[in-house]
Parts: sequence; structure tokens; C-alpha cells
Amino acid sequence: MLVACVFSTSTLAFVYAILHTSVAHALVIITTSSIFAAIFSRLILKEKTAIVTWVTIIIVLVAMIFIVQEKTGNATITGNLAALTSAMCIALSFVLNRKFHHIDMLPALSISGLILATASVIFATQLAVDAYNLLLLLLVSALVTIAYASFAISPKYITAAEVSLFMPLETIIGILLVWAVLDEAPSYLALIAGSIILITLLAHSVYQLRSAKIRTMQR
Repeated sequence: MLVACVFSTSTLAFVYAILHTSVAHALVIITTSSIFAAIFSRLILKEKTAIVTWVTIIIVLVAMIFIVQEKTGNATITGNLAALTSAMCIALSFVLNRKFHHIDMLPALSISGLILATASVIFATQLAVDAYNLLLLLLVSALVTIAYASFAISPKYITAAEVSLFMPLETIIGILLVWAVLDEAPSYLALIAGSIILITLLAHSVYQLRSAKIRTMQR
């Protein structure tokens, strides 16, 4: 139930963020979930965090401050904070899954869906959906399902460090698609701060991957 509530909060916060800030801001901020995962792992699982990870955390948080406080176009502080909430909840759900790995968490996804459906009915301005929008909703639901299933399956075949390498790629492609389709160009500050965050996270992921390979060879 705890994981379901956390996951539901993450999804609701993400939807709110998309509606109240730019896609570029939301995607860059949510990418920082890996940083919050390291912090929560330290607090909840008592796992030691390497110095290089703390350096990464500091760099990312400083860059993220500039994005969160920026208000350009449809970007607002509340929208940016919602994206930050989504990132924190994503990280917390991962850590809780690790802590209670002996529990089957698949039912949590179903419970989360019921919570989201209930919240949607309560807060939705209207429930009437025409055939075209219904088709779009089904398409989005299918894509999201495929995405979450892929991230759940991929760690079985490649390392977690390798999986994390795709997160910055998701953000970059998302920003470019929105820029091309919706003509929503990110601000220069968002581009600079976002580039710093993405490069820092990518460098940290590559470092983790190489370190893991070295430890494996030494064994």
C-alpha cells in the first residue's frame, strides 16, 4: 500500500508538472530521481554512498535550483516543484522495492491505478471524452505501460548502471520531440542547467559502470 501511494503521488505530480511547467523543465528535474535514490538509500537502507556520488549530488542540486526557481513561458515554480516531487517519489518507490524485495510489488501497480482513477474522477473538470481523445488516451496508456514494463525487465539482462545510461537519453529525446512538434523551446538557462545535470549524471553512470566491471574482473 505504501509503494502504491508513493507511485500514485509520483504520477499525479508528473501530470500536474506537465500542465504547469515546460516539458523541458519537468523532464530534466525528474532525471534527478537517481540522485534522490542515493540519498534515500543512505537514509532508509543504510547503504554507504561514495564520495563521487555526493559530488554528483551537489552539482545536480545546484544546477536544479536555477531550473526550479525559473519562471519562463508556462513554467511556474509550482510546476517545477511538482516535477521535483515526482522525482523524489520515483526514487522512494525504487528504494522501498529494494527494502521489501521479498514482497511481490506487482499488486501495488494495480492499487496505484485504482488510486489514480479515483483521483482523476474527483479532480477532472469533465468526464466526457470523444472517440478521438479516447484513442489518444489508450495510446498514451499503452506507451506508458510498455515503458514501465521495459524498465522493469531490462535489469534482468543488463546492469542497473547500464539501465541508468538511458535516462538522460529519454530526457534529451523528449525535449527535442516537444520542441519539434509543439514548438516549445526551452530557455537558455534551462538548456545550460539541464546540460550540466545530464552530463553530470551520464558521467556518474559511466563511472559506476566501469567500477562495477573492474570489481567483477578482480573477483
